[in-house]
Amino acid sequence: MKSTLIFALIMVTAHVALPQQPGKVVFDEATNQEILYGDCDVTDFQKAPFSKWFNQEFKSYIPDAAISDSLNPKVENIEIKIILGTWCSDSQREVPRFFKILESLNFPKEKTYTVCVNGEKTAVEYRIFQGDIEFVPTFIILLEGVEIGRIVETPIHSLEKDMLDILNGKYNRSNAADEV
Repeated sequence: MKSTLIFALIMVTAHVALPQQPGKVVFDEATNQEILYGDCDVTDFQKAPFSKWFNQEFKSYIPDAAISDSLNPKVENIEIKIILGTWCSDSQREVPRFFKILESLNFPKEKTYTVCVNGEKTAVEYRIFQGDIEFVPTFIILLEGVEIGRIVETPIHSLEKDMLDILNGKYNRSNAADEV
């Protein structure tokens, strides 16, 4: 019993300490298609079959320069978690746009954590369980490790404006319905 407990502790510790594996393509029964699943980055979306929608939206989106100028000094101490489904049309539209905004801000890639979920909106290995995420994509903005706001599914104004509102303390998930 003692050795089983020690083995389990070692396995949990090793899983946490090891670098995360890149996103993998899997067949998802809930959506009846191949999806990207797990920890991902921009390069994963630039591979077929995801590159078709990602590259098209990324290239065509032009971030609002005035809002980006206002965002630039505010993003230094934040981190961003992006939860998406490659099977979801909202994710296919908004995630490439969000990455384009981050690129325009020269936002460090190591401060962005992206997880692709299955059709049930879970990725248990990445600590996303049933009910944690209602809609995808979900962009979570963190300041010093504490969530200060989310953009859920579609922005109220635009991704960059909603992000600026979050960083200015004017918008968060709880008051989003009041602004619609």
